Amino acid sequence: MTPAVRVDHDGPVASLILDRPARYNAMSPAMSREMAGALADLASSDARVLVVRGEGDAFSAGADLRSLADDLDLDEPGAIREYVLGWSHNIVALRALPIPSIAAVRGPAYGGGFSLAIACDVVIASRTARFNTQYVNIGINPDLGASWTLPRVVTPAIARYLMLRGNEIDGAEAHRIGLAAEVVEDGDTVARAYELASEIAGRSVQSIRSIRSLLDGAAVHDLTTAIQHEADAIATAFLTPQFRAALADFKQKQEGAPR
Repeated sequence: MTPAVRVDHDGPVASLILDRPARYNAMSPAMSREMAGALADLASSDARVLVVRGEGDAFSAGADLRSLADDLDLDEPGAIREYVLGWSHNIVALRALPIPSIAAVRGPAYGGGFSLAIACDVVIASRTARFNTQYVNIGINPDLGASWTLPRVVTPAIARYLMLRGNEIDGAEAHRIGLAAEVVEDGDTVARAYELASEIAGRSVQSIRSIRSLLDGAAVHDLTTAIQHEADAIATAFLTPQFRAALADFKQKQEGAPR
């Protein structure tokens, strides 16, 4: 059987690629299992940034209902629950990686594909990317953590608007509402994601990890707790070689500056 997920490495940048282009990278039980293994491998790799993308003309069209009907007993709630939890555990594993992730979205990102994209640290969208939560259109509710993630990516009001309407938005609109960090021309999406990944890979590993941890914690901590965590992280960062080198460089420039 042809793998549904593949991982490529290019120096410090890794790629997690949904590889079912003939099915618009729809999410099957087999893809879920393969992604779990890929994420476990990435957690112990030397990669410093991850790009998540779909092969072909789509990011992901969401759940592959045809494969679900073949692989699962759709009259058994327990089977459905396990399928959803399997994908949801992948979302948790993605966010728990020690490296940031960038979703390169072109074509449809529907349902579970939408949820996967917004679970990444950054979304780069093509102008003709098509985002749709989709769930309400087929009589189900959000999954893969979207009910938690989306209100933290956009405002809670916009999250409700998108979820309750199930309307499609393009890359430009996704950028306008803050769902996508950048919108680029259709042919540039993947290249821009790799360019950004390479830029971030050149930053301090300690700093990147602290920033991601602090931002994730801010979603659940009060201000006083967040401030304490910032202070703890800064105190540790001051001991790193990169900060000491930056401090020495600053001192040198100050000493050479005219008074």
